[in-house]
Amino acid sequence: MAWFTYVPHNVFYIFSHFYLEEIVALLIALTVSLSLVTANHVLTDADLFWWTIMGCWASLGCALLYKMGVLCNPRFAKAPEHDEPSVREPDDYSKFGAPAQVERDVILDGTSFRDSAGRRVHLRGINVGGMSKMPIGSNSSQSTIPYGEGATFVGRPFALEEADVHLQRLRAWGLTFLRFIVTWEALEPRAPGEYDTEYIQYLVEIIRKCREYGISVLIDPHQDAWSRWTGGDGAPRWTLEKIGFDPEKLSESGACFLHQSHLADESDPKGFFPKMSWPVNNLFYPAATMWAIFFAGEDYAPKTKIGDENAGAYLRRHYYGA
Repeated sequence: MAWFTYVPHNVFYIFSHFYLEEIVALLIALTVSLSLVTANHVLTDADLFWWTIMGCWASLGCALLYKMGVLCNPRFAKAPEHDEPSVREPDDYSKFGAPAQVERDVILDGTSFRDSAGRRVHLRGINVGGMSKMPIGSNSSQSTIPYGEGATFVGRPFALEEADVHLQRLRAWGLTFLRFIVTWEALEPRAPGEYDTEYIQYLVEIIRKCREYGISVLIDPHQDAWSRWTGGDGAPRWTLEKIGFDPEKLSESGACFLHQSHLADESDPKGFFPKMSWPVNNLFYPAATMWAIFFAGEDYAPKTKIGDENAGAYLRRHYYGA
């Protein structure tokens, strides 16, 4: 950008971000300056005139520096006296929120959603939720990956008894659509064909609650870098074991990056969590192998079988079943 366009652009950008009181201060300074210019015809001492001008602008500059350096500095901000929400929520949600949906029948038309009258539909909602990728009560800062008895997804993204509160808020905020994350592991966690019926019943009840509030739900069968044991989430542990992997040794051998493997020395930032991007786990041996077998096992691993069935067909059958 040429200087004769760059400079005015930046000057305008700076002035556009001034607060009202700063603009008022500038106007006052300009008014004083113009008044002094007029007074210059009366004043005979030119030095006094220019020192007065410099004093006005210096005072304004000090005031702006004080505001930007102290008053607007978060380090000097007063801590809140409570942890309550900053936005007051209405006591009666029925008085607020989104209007009733025109139609519940939504069809896909190319890259658009349309209703039965052919009108384009804009879905306004949120994602629920990131923590649904892991069992209840677990996170990636634990030294081990929770698995087996006691590891359940019931309550993800929120407990059934809390559903009314959350759904009322969403509806009051004008949000009538949910991208609801469900993982294969949550449905079929411990063994092939062994489903978590308690979690399935929880899903049914939550989605019924959503219908009560006129909120549509898209169930997202979520998957990242295959599973929690390969640096992602989605597929259950037994899928790796069926192919012949030992999930406990994948991170130790350097075959994937896990947060859990870098908790030993938190005083060393590089050792605690090395610089990386988690999607690279898709390119490492375990996840890449599982993806290849799942989508094209008959072509790339025709002799890899689970029982008498090709491993890819076996995995897909259980995934579709879940």
